[in-house]
Formats: sequence, C-alpha cells, structure tokens
Amino acid sequence: MVQDEASEIDRAISALQDRTRRRILLDFYVHQPEWTVDDAAKAAGVHRTVAHAHLERLVALGYLVVGQRRGKSGKPANLYRLAGQHIEFSYPVRRFARLAGLLAEGLQTRGQEGIQAARDAGRRYGASLVDKPADSPESVLRQLAPLGADYFIADDHQVLARNCIFRQACAAAPDVVCELHAGLIEGAFQQAGLAVRTQAFKNYAELGCAYRILTA
Repeated sequence: MVQDEASEIDRAISALQDRTRRRILLDFYVHQPEWTVDDAAKAAGVHRTVAHAHLERLVALGYLVVGQRRGKSGKPANLYRLAGQHIEFSYPVRRFARLAGLLAEGLQTRGQEGIQAARDAGRRYGASLVDKPADSPESVLRQLAPLGADYFIADDHQVLARNCIFRQACAAAPDVVCELHAGLIEGAFQQAGLAVRTQAFKNYAELGCAYRILTA
C-alpha cells in the first residue's frame, strides 16, 4: 500500500514538475478540450514538437488518452483528451473524493428526501461564501472563484462551470450532487440579494455542468 501511494505521488510530480507540461495539463482540466498537437502548442506558446513530447508524456502517465480525428481528408490528426484521472497530493493518500461519492450514494437511496437535503446543504454552503451584495449573477460568480469551478454565464439564463468541482461524486450519484451544486449557486445568488432560483439541467454529456437561472 505504501509503495502504491508513493507511486501515485511520483506520477503526479512527473506530470507537474515541468512548467510547460503543467500548463498544458491544467488547461485540459479547466477547459476539458479535445486538442491536437497544434492546439496544445498554440495554447502553451511552444513549438509543436515540444507540445507533442509533453502530450505523449501525459499519455504515458495516464492523465491523457489519445485518439484520431476522423472525417477530414489527409492523415487523421491525433486528438488528446483527459483520461478522467485527477491529481491529488497528500501522504498518506486521503480518499476524500471516494468518501464524497459514498455519502452522495447514501443520500440518493433516500429518494427525494435525500436530494432535498443535499440541495439545502448546498444552499447553506453557497450563502456562506458570499460576503457582499451584488447586482448581477456575474458579480456573484466572481465571489465563488476560489472554488475553482470557473463559472460563466452562457446567456441570460444559464450558468456553466467549465470545471465541475464535484465531478467524481457526481458520477456516483448525479441527482444528489447536481442538486447540491444547484443549491450552492442558488444560495450564493440569494445571499447577494438576487431574487432567483437555480435548476440543474442534469445532462452532463451534452451540456456539461449547467444550471438554469429562474425568477424566484
């Protein structure tokens, strides 16, 4: 077990120790794109051969997977995307994400009662993160920036998170976790003085981490 934990730490250090490789990997976590070598090179501001070396290293470490883009003439370009691996730094390894998933699964077995409890908890937490009034959803979301979700308003009635901060737990119990996240955003909005509610779309495959803003 100790050897496994040490290997995980070594793997994360190898992925992050180079500044350019770290920049490329963190861009994948924030934007979750499918990138070619040229895309990654442009984003990182390096030559494509440098970007290719870093991408292949991240594939070897298990953080990225590579496929091919079809449907265009000529040689298909390699497409890189996240393999679903997150980065954790702790020793001994702490299984916080697994704990969150188990708790969410437990709430989900309680049906609507559990879902409502999760939403209420999210609303309280969201309210605790806001310490000043706001006149727009955008200004409230800026106060939530320390969470790391990278929220933005897609149009007048949608909040999107480029990086779903609860993604692993959501995979275990999506109804519970999406409602908790919706409650968090709603609690923040209402604490800031905005008379709105939020509703989770619950369609991660097509919309990502997305919420509708409704008039309260």
